[in-house]
Amino acid sequence: MGPPPIRTIKDLDDAGHDLRLWCYACEREGMIDSIIWEAFVAKGWPIELDQARRRFKCKKCRSSRDVLLVAATRPKPDREITWSNVVHAWFFSRKSKRLFKGAVEERRR
Repeated sequence: MGPPPIRTIKDLDDAGHDLRLWCYACEREGMIDSIIWEAFVAKGWPIELDQARRRFKCKKCRSSRDVLLVAATRPKPDREITWSNVVHAWFFSRKSKRLFKGAVEERRR
């Protein structure tokens, strides 16, 4: 047997997919993290794909009739996400900001 059919936004999230939206009216594309199903549940909106489609409006032309929902594979991170990688990224981003700030202050003198 294959994987279970995807009928809801939560099913997409459980399967590791995001939502890709395509507007036929203005040919615009967008991506939304499928964790949005939690917001739908909190607002009492249906999470079935055929019913939830009406809630997605194109940001450009505001159409909801012409929006297509497609499952999209989530991008894989460049490297493994660990606490050491997060701390490393935070430390060096802060360090570069401090160094840049110091260089700007020296130029002003």
